[in-house]
Amino acid sequence: MQESNTEQVAALLETLSLEEKVAQLGTVRIGSLLEDGSFSRERALEEIPHGIGRVTRVGRESRLEPAALARVVRDVQSFLEAKTRPGIPAIFREEALYGYAGRGGTAFPQSIGMASTWNPELVGRVADGISSQLRAIGCRATLAPVLDLGLDPRWGRIEETYGEDPALVAQMGLVAIEGFQGGSGEPVVATAKHFAGHGRPEGGRNRAPASCSFRTLEANDLRPFHVAVERGGVESVMAAYHAVEGVPCHADERLLTDVLRDEWGFDGTVVSDGRGIELLCDDHRVVPDRATAGKTALRAGTDVELPERECYGSALLEAVRDGEVREALVDRAARRHLEQKSRLGLFESAAPDPDRAGEAFDSEEHRRLARRAARERRRPAALGGRDHRSHRTER
Repeated sequence: MQESNTEQVAALLETLSLEEKVAQLGTVRIGSLLEDGSFSRERALEEIPHGIGRVTRVGRESRLEPAALARVVRDVQSFLEAKTRPGIPAIFREEALYGYAGRGGTAFPQSIGMASTWNPELVGRVADGISSQLRAIGCRATLAPVLDLGLDPRWGRIEETYGEDPALVAQMGLVAIEGFQGGSGEPVVATAKHFAGHGRPEGGRNRAPASCSFRTLEANDLRPFHVAVERGGVESVMAAYHAVEGVPCHADERLLTDVLRDEWGFDGTVVSDGRGIELLCDDHRVVPDRATAGKTALRAGTDVELPERECYGSALLEAVRDGEVREALVDRAARRHLEQKSRLGLFESAAPDPDRAGEAFDSEEHRRLARRAARERRRPAALGGRDHRSHRTER
């Protein structure tokens, strides 16, 4: 990642209206900007007249082949530059836990399989390979890696983890982050998730409260995230759905601000899990409505809402105008997101090249890498010990 031009960002922020700043905290799904598989200027004028922070579900929802999707991304970025007053590019993102989640993406083993290789170098190479496909279609952020400790086998997302050991999860997560953000090409924002304790839900039920104290969380579950921030320079962290000691993570200022930012020095963006801010009202019931959910999450330190603007859209705009939320909190989150865009180099070059997008897909190099990752298994001692890979010949 390049250094952020803080002076440029500060000057830009000064010029933005409240509507334009709030827009930088929001996300739209790619489908809302498409008509018959192509970019729709009319829909964009309706959906994102003041710009937008992120565009999501790019590959899965569009179902477009790489070259066609790259054209859509190029057209959206051109619209944002030419047809919105501030001209700020968006961050496009797609899932990539085991490969780019769209047409043509190479399928690599899930994280639990990658952890079984006990081979950090291989994990980093896989992340670098995935990032090349993301970049080709214009995606500069992904929601990986998962740094949860997989502590309850009943939990339905155990395969997304690198296992139950904090040291192994920290090491594998670190090299994955380095592969995404510092690999062989332009960086892709990695998102460490889910912050924190998502892999130890009560009863093994997804989104159930974490079955531990905050002290236990600090001693175990937070360790991989600390390594990701301190050594990996991870650009983004995703808040978790559940509650810790009765406080939902999306509303937990102790977790998102006191620990993550003040103690560890994190300076990237905190993003919500999909509809996680809404759940403060709809599931946790700690606030009466979605407008209050947005205010609560913003104060706690959640900077960007995914996948839509249920709480950080018009409701937040009205709350600021009514004096219920300080505009300085909007400025804080918008500045963090704009600085991330600056570090990505989006203000210099945001659009992919559709004519070359297909070159990153269906390559024999990625196929060989996926086969090797699927076959390779080592004992823990192999981090300096004997290799127990399959003896089958590579083809």
